[in-house]
Amino acid sequence: MVSAGFADLEEEGKKLYRDNPFYKDLAFTLFHPNLEEIYERYSDKDTNAKVFQRAFELGRQLSGKCDNNFIVLSLIHQAITNSTMRQQLFHEEGSKLLLPDETDNE
Repeated sequence: MVSAGFADLEEEGKKLYRDNPFYKDLAFTLFHPNLEEIYERYSDKDTNAKVFQRAFELGRQLSGKCDNNFIVLSLIHQAITNSTMRQQLFHEEGSKLLLPDETDNE
């Protein structure tokens, strides 16, 4: 039960969640048990965070064109581990942006 002093805050939070897509997404992210673990795993270095973000963006694009999630994962892996595709994806020539424990198989 929420004390009287926090009742207004609770109501405001409910309204934000209901009416504002940003806060609804933020709440989902903050309070989803697995997302905090995923965030911690990939946010430790700028490179990891950037790879994860770009891989996620690519996955969203591919998911709209392909309904097989395993094919989507395979294509993302190819984009990360192939130097030409990686350069196109990350727009940084010469960078080796790899997921942890991945080797470049060019």
